Amino acid sequence: LLISKLLAKLFHRQNAFGFGSSWFSHARQTIAFSSPELMDSCHFFIRKSGYFAEYFVLSILVYRAFLRGHGPLWKWRVAVWTLGVVLLYSVADEVRQTFASNRSGVWSDSVLDFFGGSCAVGLLYARHRRKAGARSPVAVTDPYAN
Repeated sequence: LLISKLLAKLFHRQNAFGFGSSWFSHARQTIAFSSPELMDSCHFFIRKSGYFAEYFVLSILVYRAFLRGHGPLWKWRVAVWTLGVVLLYSVADEVRQTFASNRSGVWSDSVLDFFGGSCAVGLLYARHRRKAGARSPVAVTDPYAN
């Protein structure tokens, strides 16, 4: 089980670095029937959405790897460690991009990546709260009534 989780994280990391490569950044030149402004806008939106989604998935995978299937489904310590790993990985990705000849590392991309990871952790927390609320009975009576 641990090996499958590690392989999933490794596969995700390779895809994250692959989408940050020069091949993907030049793929927008293949569609020539639209205006350059529209293509630039679409390319920007798709690229940023992709980064958001990548770090969203990475955050879920890291959270599950840290959790290791033990105990309750939500732990604050695991959530904090997950966000730390996501932040470090996004900063490392931007630093790596500064050394690529056709890329530039921008801190705002790290913020977007971290936001994607934070949304995933927030979704995990909301899911936990919803399941915990369904298991615990809600008091129907008024505690201040005489």
